[in-house]
Amino acid sequence: MADLNQSTLPTAAYITFVEGASLPVGTRAGALLEERLGAYSGLPPVEVSMDIGGAGLLLGFGHPTRTLAYARAVIALARSSAWDLPPLRIGAHVAALTRGDPQAPEATISGSSIDGAVRVASLAEPNQALATAQFQTVLVHLLKIGAGVLTPLGKRTTASGKTLDVFEIGADAVPPKEMASPAPAASSAPSATAPAVSAAAPPSADGLDPERMAQIEQALASEMGPIARVLVRQASSHLPDQNRFLVQLADAISEPDRRRAFLIKATQIAGG
Repeated sequence: MADLNQSTLPTAAYITFVEGASLPVGTRAGALLEERLGAYSGLPPVEVSMDIGGAGLLLGFGHPTRTLAYARAVIALARSSAWDLPPLRIGAHVAALTRGDPQAPEATISGSSIDGAVRVASLAEPNQALATAQFQTVLVHLLKIGAGVLTPLGKRTTASGKTLDVFEIGADAVPPKEMASPAPAASSAPSATAPAVSAAAPPSADGLDPERMAQIEQALASEMGPIARVLVRQASSHLPDQNRFLVQLADAISEPDRRRAFLIKATQIAGG
């Protein structure tokens, strides 16, 4: 049987500004979001990006862990002082996106990808990311990950009268880092937005070597599963301080006693 954590499991995220956001006349929100988010490093790679009617940005990912990591990072950014645009709403859903005619990209979106992601996004508060029950089922019940960052909020009803079970996606402790210059297009330099850390550079200012970093990742994986690799690489790319790095990893564990136990163990490893 194929490893589901390594297989392609398409998901989508819809990002939009809150209703009534003050933007310059004629501004397409989707284009503005795409340009702004392109300036930040550390975000998981996006496979498909579509400006939906100028109102928002629909993003396609090859695996739900990337969608989860992207939503968490963007919400952390939107809540930080670095974000100089209106608040965001994000919705995550299980769906596959395909881009066809470049002159009419909005006509080539498959299935319920718009409806599911847009509907759940409409239920979000400012600077909040929500996921559908389908997205939560794939992460928690199929992949056995994500329980610590998905909080059930119960049933919510959209403006059109559709009732959905929704789950809040917790934000990262630290927002992604803005690059000094605008990011090149993903097609020409896909590594610019990849969450991986360069093996040639130390992952933190305190100089955790690759062996100890691997041990910390293994300790987190025993608590969180395969998503530990994404969390470790993302945190190490943003945090120059070893203590903040370890605390952010521990923060991903929802149960207090297990969180403390991991932090103690990780600190011991780091002290080597």
